Amino acid sequence: MATRRRRRDGDGSGDASSVSARAHACPRVYTRALRAATRLPACHRGSLLLQAGHTHRPRRRGCAVATGCLAAMLVGCISLAPLTTCASTPHARFATPPHNRILNNHDLSASTSSLPPPRSSWPSVPHLHGIFVAPTAATALWSEEQWRTDIRAMRAVGMTFFCLDPTARQVGRATPECPSGVYATLFPTRLGNCFNQTGAVTSPGGTVGNVLRAAAAEGMGVHLGLALQNTRDPMSYQKSGNVTALREYAWMQWGIAQELYALASNISSSPSPNTRLSSFPHNGGSPLVGFYTVIEEANTVGWFSRARDLSGHYLESLAADIKNKLSSDLAVWASPYYVGNMTRHNATDLMEPDFYGAFWEQLFRWSPHLDLIAPQDSMGAQGNSFENVTSFLSALSRGSSRAGRAIWSNVELFEVWPQSCQWPDTCEGRHPGPWQRIVQQLANESPWVTNGTLIAWEWYSCLSPNGGPDNAWANVTRQRYSEYLDYVSGH
Repeated sequence: MATRRRRRDGDGSGDASSVSARAHACPRVYTRALRAATRLPACHRGSLLLQAGHTHRPRRRGCAVATGCLAAMLVGCISLAPLTTCASTPHARFATPPHNRILNNHDLSASTSSLPPPRSSWPSVPHLHGIFVAPTAATALWSEEQWRTDIRAMRAVGMTFFCLDPTARQVGRATPECPSGVYATLFPTRLGNCFNQTGAVTSPGGTVGNVLRAAAAEGMGVHLGLALQNTRDPMSYQKSGNVTALREYAWMQWGIAQELYALASNISSSPSPNTRLSSFPHNGGSPLVGFYTVIEEANTVGWFSRARDLSGHYLESLAADIKNKLSSDLAVWASPYYVGNMTRHNATDLMEPDFYGAFWEQLFRWSPHLDLIAPQDSMGAQGNSFENVTSFLSALSRGSSRAGRAIWSNVELFEVWPQSCQWPDTCEGRHPGPWQRIVQQLANESPWVTNGTLIAWEWYSCLSPNGGPDNAWANVTRQRYSEYLDYVSGH
């Protein structure tokens, strides 16, 4: 999804100008450290340290010390330290996908209610269990009944949940009065003058209220994406890397999560005659099953130097508040992305697959309340190949498994448009992707994720059979839906 709608190539932390500056300041050390870290063996990766200035000389049973440089020192000009290589275990991929391995070091019981049901109740082919739904100016005005029609179409192809994302969007620059910016929300809010409701303003609970009531009536779980910040705002965290900006953003997200949770709770405490309360036994009858944290982390090395702040001030603090102060049944998750197409970036600007898997393993250990990641496959606009996806997703799966967390995969259903638009041009257009590619994506990614759980970007623009005049490709999305329905039905 980083390629899906809001990140642009060369935007925000993806290019990491501060990291590039360090690379120019100490190029040999920087390059050697990055290359060495991508070969960091699995027997040692669990203790990967990402803190500046922290030297580490590991000695583990079954590992032999070898000379190299520690990638954890990338956050500054560093001295070299030994690495380890596995003397008894070849540095290779698991013989079988690890998605059925026992998850250790983390109690997933609090979030299992938000995971899909056992595979026996799903279609027999690799398929989407959920999907992102991005509200448009038109769909934000839909009635509850219109949302129910769309949700029934999701259920008809085996989906059990969707993520409405975002529920708030930045529309004005950050100011001293509004340190994270000015936002348009799809729900009524009392958060102050930095927020203005849009969408179905006359409906109880606004657009989000209509969506939640429709989902409750249809027995569909709902994840809610929080506020989407404009990453081109120079005051945003993703653009500036400023820790104070990150703290302000996290505090705002926590306020929004509280309001959305209260809205969902009101719906479950005053259900309509159509509400299927029995569909949500772990959530007090509320269809709200989780929160998506919105920031799109990446394998660009700029995120490496921000890892400690990202986990401490955002991922863990937000997830802990949601689980401890709202409900432990709510899943809290992220959807990072990865770029393997080296024609678009310098190799020294990217974390390679094993390194990126270790990176997320460490973020999980620093963020014990974060339940899972759903990495974007970046096949929509970043140009990843199926081989790129297999390499990164398998490494991320291993890292998640070592940290005892679940992993999904986020299938990008679109392609850039027009098709003639290619890197390095800025390709703003989106079009539903070719059907045969989508089928291959599902088959390629399903083996590497927990319970085969796949989600996708995005419903209305790529798959919904109910597109209106605002959807330029409504005929194509209806065709894709028909093809997908035949696929999951075995026709």
